[in-house]
Amino acid sequence: MWGVVQSSRLTADMRVDSEYYQPKYLTQGDKIATLHPRPLSDLALVTDGNHMTISDKFTDSGVRYLRGQDLSSDFFISDANPIYIPHNEYEKLQRSHMKPGDVLLSVVGTIGSVAIVTEKYPHLTGSCKIAIIRTKGVNPYYLAAYLASGVGQDQIARRIRGAVQQGLILPDLKEFPIPATDDRYVDEIEGLIRKSRKQQQMAEDLYAEAKALLLAELGLDELDLSHQPMYTQSFSQAWTAGRLDAEHYQPKYYRVLDALQSLNPRQMLPLDAMLETITNGHTPLRHDLSVGEVLFITAEFVSDFRVDYDSNKRILSEHHETELQRTALCDGDLLVTIKGRIGNAAVVAHLPGDVNINQDVALLRLKKGYHPYYVAAFLNSEAGKALTDQVCTGQINPFLGLGNLRKVPVPIFEPERMNRIGDRVQELVEAAYQAEQEANRLLEAAKGRVEEMVLGKQVI
Repeated sequence: MWGVVQSSRLTADMRVDSEYYQPKYLTQGDKIATLHPRPLSDLALVTDGNHMTISDKFTDSGVRYLRGQDLSSDFFISDANPIYIPHNEYEKLQRSHMKPGDVLLSVVGTIGSVAIVTEKYPHLTGSCKIAIIRTKGVNPYYLAAYLASGVGQDQIARRIRGAVQQGLILPDLKEFPIPATDDRYVDEIEGLIRKSRKQQQMAEDLYAEAKALLLAELGLDELDLSHQPMYTQSFSQAWTAGRLDAEHYQPKYYRVLDALQSLNPRQMLPLDAMLETITNGHTPLRHDLSVGEVLFITAEFVSDFRVDYDSNKRILSEHHETELQRTALCDGDLLVTIKGRIGNAAVVAHLPGDVNINQDVALLRLKKGYHPYYVAAFLNSEAGKALTDQVCTGQINPFLGLGNLRKVPVPIFEPERMNRIGDRVQELVEAAYQAEQEANRLLEAAKGRVEEMVLGKQVI
């Protein structure tokens, strides 16, 4: 907690903020100094992403454009909510092109998230919130593991500047000390990360299979979701729907409904008829979300079939047990995102303890007899996504009100058929979860080897 620093140990730019000289950081710095470190700029080209305004160019396809939030998982780029830019815009951003083998580091906002660019992304760019590190004298897997390890994260935190808008500036990153190591550690670390990537890819493939399974089982794996620029609709239908916005009447939505009806389901049942409960949470008034004992899940942590319990947000137990008691999560609950990332559905499983949700996530508890994984599979399918999109409101900031979510029609077949599909989806999601757990274990092992080398002790 306390330390005394001699003026001779001040940095070249004379930093005098006490945070920089925490005893833990100084002790780690002394350890790193014994390993003949070199500044990062000696071992890599260090730059950052695009500084120009480009949000008006975002599209649904083209070249992937990364934001800081897309580096949410160590070593791997998140595909949970991708955005794109046209290829001609990408060509204008030569300085911020990201290539396979580059190490990416978030340097503004949530600082310190790390990813390696793989061959999966032959064309890639991103915002200035991401530093691009192109190695030339150090193994990129070792570098990524070092930056993501406990000691690397501490040394990154040590160099953060700013009070309101915090960041890690490129001059400081270029001077970041990288300890030398022998090939034994490097080869082992690279092997662990490559194995982890294989497990992560297996999980992604299993989630994709789960997402496609329902429509494939129903024989609807080739829906026509093309956009039609001109169309008409009767006033009586607009009056019944209570909507005058043209997007609500896109012909693709009616093609989806016709395709579902062609399967001769027992009925198209509104989601509301299947529910015991539907509600959403809220954010406790004037509460600092970095404080508390209970995990707090927002829309960014819910993707198709998956709840990420790695949230850095917390609420107090008293919030969880009083004003948010109705949204305390239980295994088997169904979550649906209703703001920002609209329509992602996931069944709650493997709860790590007490968990709650904010106002951007809906909590659904189904009546007995409805398989939660069947409902999640439908909502996550192309058909379900289309029907969810239809009842959203707002174009710039889309919102799915609980009243509109209740109206989403779900095809109901014989219980045996729905249960068979639900069981198979559940098996795939569980297998994906186990693959993710193994991927995480291998990543932790890689980071542990780095800490073992730097700190001189076994940490795994």
